Amino acid sequence: MFEINLYNNIAKASFWSFLSEIVAKTIGPLLFLVMTMLLSPKDFGLVAVATVILGLVTVISDMGMSKVIIQESGTEKYLNQLYNVSFWFNIAMGIIVFLILFFFSSPIAELYGEPGASVILQVMSLEVIFFSLSSIQSAIKKKFLDFKSLFYIRLVTVCTPAIVSIPLAFMGAGFWAIVWGNVFGSFATTIVLWKKSKWKPRFYFNLDILKYILSKGIWSTFESLLVWVPVLLDTFLITKYLSSTSLGLYVTSKNLFTVAVGVLLGPLIPILFSSLSILKNDKAALSRAVLFSQKMIFAVSAMMGVFVFIFHDLIEKAIFTSDWNGLGQIFGIIFLVLGFEFFCSSIIEGFRAKGMFKVLAINVLVCTIISVPILFYAVQSSLVSYVTVRTLLLFLQFPILIFYSSKILDLKFSDYLINIRSTLWIVIALLAINTSFLLFDVRIEVKYAALFVVFIFALYLLVSIERKSFLKIIEHLSFERLLGKVIRKKKEV
Repeated sequence: MFEINLYNNIAKASFWSFLSEIVAKTIGPLLFLVMTMLLSPKDFGLVAVATVILGLVTVISDMGMSKVIIQESGTEKYLNQLYNVSFWFNIAMGIIVFLILFFFSSPIAELYGEPGASVILQVMSLEVIFFSLSSIQSAIKKKFLDFKSLFYIRLVTVCTPAIVSIPLAFMGAGFWAIVWGNVFGSFATTIVLWKKSKWKPRFYFNLDILKYILSKGIWSTFESLLVWVPVLLDTFLITKYLSSTSLGLYVTSKNLFTVAVGVLLGPLIPILFSSLSILKNDKAALSRAVLFSQKMIFAVSAMMGVFVFIFHDLIEKAIFTSDWNGLGQIFGIIFLVLGFEFFCSSIIEGFRAKGMFKVLAINVLVCTIISVPILFYAVQSSLVSYVTVRTLLLFLQFPILIFYSSKILDLKFSDYLINIRSTLWIVIALLAINTSFLLFDVRIEVKYAALFVVFIFALYLLVSIERKSFLKIIEHLSFERLLGKVIRKKKEV
């Protein structure tokens, strides 16, 4: 019975995660598109300066505790102690970080060459407090696959900014429409998380538990911080050497990719780390689950990337106003390169499930050291050159991941290539056909009509080829059998 319940919980989590992403990624993109019609790239660029800094300090305030909570197991008493220690430490860190941001907003904004972002940063720093008050509750729900509650919370998160931002934008509030939408969205999310959470914090503190959490979470935090270094560098370099308008084009293009990934991969990505963590003690099961998720994720991301790259001009003209001229070329490159970069997303989550945060942190550190001087050179040319180089540099993480994959997951580079070979050949063929059209003087209408027909045929071909393969993988996964050993241990506890 316990085994069946766990299997059902995973299935339910997938359903509610899917529903959450469908709703969120319907409202979110609509809000985003409306805001691009009412605001300028410069408005988005100014807010992006504050958003990037907030993302970094949020990682610092959490110190990897959310991931440790999701991964950790033990008695109910021990877990409650873990939650309380994490909660009070997060509160303390959140207050400290908030005060630093509030009082040092001016020099931070001037560092990025955008003094106007100072007051934006002061207001948006409130989000750090809200995050500290709710991050542990969110982690607990993810740990126990309570994605039904997270669905309602996500609904509040995406609806509140829409209710606040759109009226303000219509009234001519400019970038303040985005700022207040984000702040009220964070506040509403915190309130709902507290109301929906069965666990309530009690004052308890244990230094030994804190040391243990930090020892496990420090490498995760270090990895996350290193991931943010290039993001901070993006903001610094583009505002310094180009303009805040260029930053708005770049950030908006990345947001478009994030939205598209959320819509198409929403059912899988939110529960991937939680689900793989359940399998962490069964290497064979974990390896099969990694391959299964890699095949699905890469098929979707690569095909999506190629489609947007081929039709980026049409998408720009159909959706955006003339203020956003040149955006299509930027998001076309980002979609194509980042679509292929998802080759390693399942491997990374597999490493995290095994607690190999140190390996991931060292990998990001090496990639960052190599990337920084190259990015300083690339930004001197143009935004297109910078975006191309910036996205291609993400592939530097592949060699170390593949090297350790054979030890941690028992999977070699050839295993991953064979796993996605059908998708790989099809997307290469699509890119070759698109390139061939550039060699001939073909009317634009005929070109896009032909490419659309070819893409639909390629998509049909991929689904036909992989249908049996997907069913076979699902059959081999057999969660009841693969999770048996883990379930028995949990039952004993």
